[in-house]
Amino acid sequence: MGLLQAWIGAQFFNPDGMCYVDVGRAFTSHHWRDAFNSYWSALYSWILGVALQVFSRSPQSQLPIVHAVNFLDYLFAFFCFSYFLRIAFSTLRQSENANANLEHLPEFALWIAANGIFLWATLTQISVWDVTPDMLVAAMVYLIAATILQIRKTASLALFIKLGLLLGIGYWFKAVMFPLSFLFAFIACAAAPRRQKRYLKTAVALLLFAVVSAPLATMLSIKDGRFTFGNSGWLNYSSYVSPGGRVRNWQGQPAASGTPLHATRKVFANPDIFEFAQPIAGTYPPSDDPPYWNAGRKWTFSIRAQAGAIAHHLILYTNLFLLDQAGILVVVLALLFCAGRTREIFMAYWPLLAIMAGALGTYALVHVENRFLGAYIVLFWMALLLGVKLPSSTARNRLSQYLLIAMAVSCLMSVAGDNYRLNRDSASYTAALDLQVAKQLEAAGVHHGDQIAMIGRGNWDYYAQFAGSKIIAEIMDQDTTTFWISSPELRTEVYRAFSGTGAIALVTRPPATSLDPGWIKLGDTPYYMRWLQRTHALPTAP
Repeated sequence: MGLLQAWIGAQFFNPDGMCYVDVGRAFTSHHWRDAFNSYWSALYSWILGVALQVFSRSPQSQLPIVHAVNFLDYLFAFFCFSYFLRIAFSTLRQSENANANLEHLPEFALWIAANGIFLWATLTQISVWDVTPDMLVAAMVYLIAATILQIRKTASLALFIKLGLLLGIGYWFKAVMFPLSFLFAFIACAAAPRRQKRYLKTAVALLLFAVVSAPLATMLSIKDGRFTFGNSGWLNYSSYVSPGGRVRNWQGQPAASGTPLHATRKVFANPDIFEFAQPIAGTYPPSDDPPYWNAGRKWTFSIRAQAGAIAHHLILYTNLFLLDQAGILVVVLALLFCAGRTREIFMAYWPLLAIMAGALGTYALVHVENRFLGAYIVLFWMALLLGVKLPSSTARNRLSQYLLIAMAVSCLMSVAGDNYRLNRDSASYTAALDLQVAKQLEAAGVHHGDQIAMIGRGNWDYYAQFAGSKIIAEIMDQDTTTFWISSPELRTEVYRAFSGTGAIALVTRPPATSLDPGWIKLGDTPYYMRWLQRTHALPTAP
């Protein structure tokens, strides 16, 4: 299933992916200022950068290599989940004799159901084709959860050392793991048996977490001029919760959002043209380093805005757990009704529920996307299934096996359906058109390293990355209509303003076929370009 999704999405790309690739290439090029990014994942980006440095020979080979790395990440997550299952099943066997009249669910059927849940949560919520570090974060969550289950039985110092190392590595994959690590350490401490120096051992785990995290946090803090473990949290809070407003080309709106310290330069008004050639490198600087361009931005606390964000995310959680995979819900409810003792079931594996609740609660305060939650969904359902005990009976045992296998079948059908829809709607995700545009730009005379301008959505214009160009100025998508309906005289002024930014060419996907003289159609694509610098001759259309 995972390989099929990787094959379907071999040419898929996303705006975040373009930024991760840029950060990775900064790492392999030893541009440390851009390689240590306080918004995008460091370690995931660097892995992509190394893979592209070693294996990529052309722009066309970039996407398959990126998705090959993602597939390896998926396999790693699968093996981490398998390790978690092995630890969880060992705890089941240790508690088998607690009550001779009650039995846990059949292990083999439970294993089948668990893998079905994993496939559904991983391939439909996180996905192999989406270029993000969330698959690796999920892998670390499984390892952390397994370690906490082990600590619950034997709180050895070695396990706490292992926990601290895993927490630190998780932070290198995503900044949100920094605050969550303290929560996970607290859960481990609470789960550990008493009288085993658990407080001291937890302190050791946190110390090791600090040691592993320190290099990244130190570099980010030096770059930022203040202590920080990452800037995605406050920036997302300011944008999504309070006071709101866009992140790209932020100019100080709305009111109370702060005073820009070094925002992108507005060089023309109505339509607005923003320039951002320096000092940030990358394909599209406003997305490559949002904290730099939003320096001076503030978040404000508003009870109404916070309550609204939480309510919105609670609705998303309700859909995710109650509607998106009804097969899991029905089977789990049936088993809970048969077992009774609901409180005992919830308490049997409460550390897994606490991990899930802590993570979902943290995300609900700011911003939630389904891809953030894959591992926590799995832990929730596994905590309930692992805690179920049924009265000893051959008929009940067989019925529970059938229910668990039916759950797995339901999950597999959902994944297969998702892959089918992904293949059917592939035109919405593929970057094949951008690869064609990149070829046409090269044929027209735009060379690797050239600076260009664009009209539209810069963070979606992957062709610039494939062509090795840097977008340094833009008219944003909300102002494109204003530009196209303006007078020829005003458009001439706009071209002159774009030329003043240093861009050699302007690229766009116009809504109309009647264009000003000077536009060149880029092959059979719907994109056009226009030279802005007189040093470039006007070639014929490629």
